[in-house]
Amino acid sequence: MLKAVIFLIAVAGVFGGKVFAPYAYHPDAYDAAPEPFDFGFQTADEFGTQLSRQESGDASGAVSGSYGYADANGIWRKVTYTADAGGFRAQVDTNEPGTDSKNTADVTVNANPAPAPVVYKHPVVKHVIPAAHVYAPYTHPVVKAVKVH
Repeated sequence: MLKAVIFLIAVAGVFGGKVFAPYAYHPDAYDAAPEPFDFGFQTADEFGTQLSRQESGDASGAVSGSYGYADANGIWRKVTYTADAGGFRAQVDTNEPGTDSKNTADVTVNANPAPAPVVYKHPVVKHVIPAAHVYAPYTHPVVKAVKVH
């Protein structure tokens, strides 16, 4: 086993590390200039949940956009962001319960009051037993004593 390990170390030394990296790195092939782009979507499902996203970038590599969420109960969040030579900055607008308007790093949070909870009223169902199925209280049958001879 020791001979095999020594042999592999010798082979690796002969090839100088080219066994695992046969291709040279060419910065021009990997560091292409940014191309402008623009995309977005909006969608809603059968439960009333809405999702959206929009993003665009320019030839300098700056990117800006937003994404958002809203549910059927009125809870929502929208994040607007920019990433450029000045770094990443975001603004969060929301009414999610438990959020506070505290700004950390380069993120601004605008917390709004949460909506009142949705209360679903269920219909009152009265269980009526038809007259044909009215049950009389249980009584023991009358048993007559029988005289056995």
